[in-house]
Amino acid sequence: MPISNQTRRMAFVFVSLFLLCGAYRAFLPSLPLTHGLIQLLCMCLTLVWVLTIQRRIIDRRLRALMIAVALCMLLLYLLQIARYNLFQGKLSFSRYLWYAMYLPMTAQAALFCILAASIHRPKQAALPAWWKALLVVGALLALGYLTNDLHFQAKRFPSGVMDDNGLEKSGWLQYAITAYIVLCYALGYGLMLNKSRYSCNKRQRLLAALPFLIGAVYFALYPLKLSLRLFPYRPWNVGEMLGFCIISTLEICIQSGMIPANRGYEQLFAAARLPAVIADVRGRLVHKTEAVAAWPFTQTEDVRLFSHLISGGRVEYCMDISLLRRLNGELQEKAQQIEARNAYLAQENRVKQERAQAETRNRLYDRISALVQPKIDLILALTNEDTDAALCKIAVLEAYIKRRSNMELMSQAGTLSALELSSAAAESLDCLRLCGIESALSASGSGIYPAQMIVCAYERLEAVLEACLESATDVICALRAENGEISLRVMLKADSFDYDAPRDITTSVCRCRENVIKDGPDIIVALRITEGGLA
Repeated sequence: MPISNQTRRMAFVFVSLFLLCGAYRAFLPSLPLTHGLIQLLCMCLTLVWVLTIQRRIIDRRLRALMIAVALCMLLLYLLQIARYNLFQGKLSFSRYLWYAMYLPMTAQAALFCILAASIHRPKQAALPAWWKALLVVGALLALGYLTNDLHFQAKRFPSGVMDDNGLEKSGWLQYAITAYIVLCYALGYGLMLNKSRYSCNKRQRLLAALPFLIGAVYFALYPLKLSLRLFPYRPWNVGEMLGFCIISTLEICIQSGMIPANRGYEQLFAAARLPAVIADVRGRLVHKTEAVAAWPFTQTEDVRLFSHLISGGRVEYCMDISLLRRLNGELQEKAQQIEARNAYLAQENRVKQERAQAETRNRLYDRISALVQPKIDLILALTNEDTDAALCKIAVLEAYIKRRSNMELMSQAGTLSALELSSAAAESLDCLRLCGIESALSASGSGIYPAQMIVCAYERLEAVLEACLESATDVICALRAENGEISLRVMLKADSFDYDAPRDITTSVCRCRENVIKDGPDIIVALRITEGGLA
């Protein structure tokens, strides 16, 4: 992407101020606070650049590293101002500030190297462990330099004056920390130049190498002190040159696309197909898209205008909603059709449900009718006999029809309660009294049982009662339901009892065993029904 005019102007201002700082120190060194003003200006430029980084850089990791490098620059400038302007002449403070300057210098070099390694690296990919070792080594070297007064392995002072007056001697720690800083910058620039092959053209790669070459020439000539032969002071100190080279390099990486940034939005906005404009606070046109035919926009029935405040002005755009209005009309029409169809389907479902319920009831009633039909036939036959005995028998049969029908209706879930059996037995025994038979019921237990067990017990009881209607005088029934078992014991006194107990019955739900014991007129019918039948 080509560099915008605004970027060119900012680069020109940056380079001009850097050259102005060098000229100011070289030609006007005697003015008060010369060095402090230059470093303060460098701090301001660095701070402005940091603010742009916070707004421009997309990658959070790269943005954090760039801000960390800039903070090291600011700390170095601050320490230089304190040492050369605020505490000049105070040897102890000046010496400690001198030692402290190597802390941001070392951290800045290490962070710059890590920043170079993080370019083009996926966000989820962590740096190798040896990069952490690089930070640890730098921290140990900086700590050793800060504690030089304890071991004097960085600087020794043979003259006895502990100050950088040119008489001090460098120790192995000085060479080690210098080599560490040079190695970090060389490795960082090497990584950047290597990665520039994938995102930069040849011209941009050469431009990225320019700050490195300037810094390399400066630091190669620094020990020779050539500038001091022409000027009283060096035009640029080490910190200022480092700041210029690093900021220049990172800015070139941003402009070349190596570091993702928010830029080129003017071209993107102009190429947008949506008619939109950006106006300043005074309403003057600043940017517009290619789709804008006339401005200000006019709102119609098919054109909707929108306006939103932004920093420094507002954005306005219009949208053609004719297609949307047509689609909304079609959707409304379809919704009405769907609503009508849903109402028809709901009515149809209701009719089907009522029909299904009616068919279910009819099937249930037919089944109940088939179950009690033999008893109904007996009642019809007894109605021909106009006697009290026939009416009493009819009452017993009707009680059975009633209770048996109730059981069939209540057994749709497949279960019945023991209370239902005891209630049915009590009602049937009550009807025996109409026939002049003394009856009594003893019921115990409760619970829910399979419906087939309850029905079987009641049908066997009804068979016993019908068999003794002609000759019985007393009937006592003992009913017990517990532990998945129903036992029914009928004790009666009758002169004759024509009743054949069925064989043992085993179904898929229960087992039924019935015994009849006769001792003259005393008869005992014992019925035992247990849960669990054929597998």
